[in-house]
Amino acid sequence: MAINSTSRFMGLFAGLTLVAMSLTGCAPASTADPEATPSVVREAAISCPEQNSVDHYIEIRNNLNVDIKFFSELSSGCRNWSGVSNPTTYNGTVVPSGGSTGLLRLEHSGDARWSTTFMLMTGNIITTINLEYYKKSGCSDQGKICHYYLRLWNGSSWSGGYASVTLNDIDGSGSGGIVSFDAFRTLTFTCKDKSACPSS
Repeated sequence: MAINSTSRFMGLFAGLTLVAMSLTGCAPASTADPEATPSVVREAAISCPEQNSVDHYIEIRNNLNVDIKFFSELSSGCRNWSGVSNPTTYNGTVVPSGGSTGLLRLEHSGDARWSTTFMLMTGNIITTINLEYYKKSGCSDQGKICHYYLRLWNGSSWSGGYASVTLNDIDGSGSGGIVSFDAFRTLTFTCKDKSACPSS
C-alpha cells in the first residue's frame, strides 16, 4: 500500500513537471520588439474639455528618403486645448517619404505648448521638438484683434520666424538632416545629403 501511494505521488510529480516544462521551457526566448518605442510616445490621444477656442493648422512635410511617424504630448495637460483638436489626436500618424500630412487642425483658447517626437518606423527617434502657440505681449482681446503665432524651441530660444533643428542620423539610413520651420504652419524634414533625398 505504501509502495502504491509512493508510485502515485511520483507519477503525479512527473506529470506536473512535464506540464511546467511545456509551459516555460518550450516558449521562444523573448526578443526586443523592433517596433518598440519609449513610453513617452506610446500615449493614447487625449480628449480635452470643449471650450471657446481659435483654430489653427499645422502641416508636416517629409522630404527624407525614409518614412517617419510621430507622437505628441501636451506640455501642460489640457490647459488651453479644446476637445479632440489637440496634437495628441494625430499620435501614430505616418508621413511617407516624399509625403505630407496635409493640414492638421488644432484648437486652443490661449498660449499652448506641446512636444512632438518623430521617429523612424523601427522606433528609432530622430528628434523631439517643442512648439508653442503664443500671443504677442501687450496684445489684449479688448478693442483689437489679437493673433496667435506658432514658434519652435531651437535648443536655446523660442523662434517665431524661420528656424531649424538637427535630426539624428540613424545608421546612415537617410534620416539625417534638419527639420525646418516657418512662422506660418509648416514643419519640413530635409535630408543632409541632397543626393540621398532628391525630393529635398
